[in-house]
Amino acid sequence: MTRRAFLAVAFVLSLLAQFHIHRSGISIAVSPFFDDQAVIPSLSVTAREWEYRTNHQPAATNTDPTTERGMDAGDSVSNLLEGLPDWVRTYIDWHQLQRQKFPGTKLFTDPAAPPVLLRTCYRICGGLHDRLGKLPWDLYLANQTGRVLLMNWCHPAPLEEFLLPNLLDWTLPRDLNAASVDDGVPAAMRLFHNETTCLWTEKMIPTLFDEASHEHRPRPEFWSHYLDEGIRQDNVARGDQKRLQEKKVVRHRILGGELEFQKRLEMAGETTDLIDWTPSFGKIFGVFFQPSFGVQRELDKVYRDLRLIPGQYSAVHCRVRHPKGIKKFSKGKTPVPGGPDRVGLLWEGEGREFAIETAVHALQCGQTLLHQGANEMEPIYFYSDSEDLVRYVTIELHDPMFEKNYSSILDSNKIHATARKVVQRSRIVGRHDGTANLHIDRQGGAKPTAYYGSFVDLMVAAQSRCVTYGVGNYAMFASKISGSSCRLQHQEESWGVDENKKERTKLCSLPS
Repeated sequence: MTRRAFLAVAFVLSLLAQFHIHRSGISIAVSPFFDDQAVIPSLSVTAREWEYRTNHQPAATNTDPTTERGMDAGDSVSNLLEGLPDWVRTYIDWHQLQRQKFPGTKLFTDPAAPPVLLRTCYRICGGLHDRLGKLPWDLYLANQTGRVLLMNWCHPAPLEEFLLPNLLDWTLPRDLNAASVDDGVPAAMRLFHNETTCLWTEKMIPTLFDEASHEHRPRPEFWSHYLDEGIRQDNVARGDQKRLQEKKVVRHRILGGELEFQKRLEMAGETTDLIDWTPSFGKIFGVFFQPSFGVQRELDKVYRDLRLIPGQYSAVHCRVRHPKGIKKFSKGKTPVPGGPDRVGLLWEGEGREFAIETAVHALQCGQTLLHQGANEMEPIYFYSDSEDLVRYVTIELHDPMFEKNYSSILDSNKIHATARKVVQRSRIVGRHDGTANLHIDRQGGAKPTAYYGSFVDLMVAAQSRCVTYGVGNYAMFASKISGSSCRLQHQEESWGVDENKKERTKLCSLPS
């Protein structure tokens, strides 16, 4: 370890030693909720006794809901909060109040400030659903431990490059992200600056759960033991000043466990709204996030160029690079190990035919959901993890010159001929900016702008009337954000089937 790194570590430890037990933000009754049987804590407002400001008004959003993107006017502050479970709304109010009471770095340095829970991504963290689709878990953990929930990404770039806070400010104080080593900011305040210092953070900030719990890939024992034990120990620490000082800031990155989450809500008496697969999921996403300025520009361009109106189109997604779909073409575009998710799908031969066949079936399924308006059938927004497939479906099969140059293939090859017929049945559009659709987890190292497309596709699909999707959880994530029950699965997963997803989604069945 270099002398500078050693001094940074020492400074952080001394900083953490200055924190005192938080007494003003929440009163936690440990004994009734945590016993040897690990009873699930109550989620009721009175049981948690959150500090509540009766005349509190949520902060206004930073985006105009009437932009060309066409955000539904119903996405106002009041409508985002309306209908959310009481415990969620109360936590949001409490979180907003704490950020106001302890602005900037005071959240970290003021002894009276509440403790902090970080949802982190410092290295490999999964795709967008794995990273952002666990908001119900994030809120639950923050609620049950009385911590202010923040988010911190390093891989492939800070989350703020893609999404900004809306009603709930999950960002780290700017002073903690100081860029210059000569600006007088203490070294400890640089914990969250870049990938190098984030690796320091991963070592220096303790986890909410035992390291042996494997929270990022939970096993059965995590749900049966480590989860409750982590929450219990965190609450018990409030009576032990030394332990609380050591865990003023903790991090977590739970993956999976949707059914486990629902069980916990039911055991806590919450039976009317289990959040996942209800309109509350999309509302919570809207409470947390709005597009960054760069992503918003791309969204505006898509809606303008493709003439799409939110709620008046369907979305069809093809995930042709996912190992749950097919393993035959795992070598991808190059012999580099890692499969298509790491290097892309080879657009030739059997790989191309597999992708086109998948798209044809997906479009046929999606076309069964189309709404016939007064004048014409609604359009389909087609998106995929293969930019070649999007170009083929939305541009080439509509191009007279392409048809002329490849007429022999389009006429004689059954796969191509069928694709042309299916595409001509409806208005199919797609985003085509000429760049690769990079996987945010498997294809790190690119500039932040290279990943805009993943967020744009997600948000466009999330504002569609219906979503048709195949393997993986990316497009399913968009469907859950949309709050619409109009969804269809066009392709079964070859392994690792998500039973909850299977139960909630109708599998497409076409006449032979």
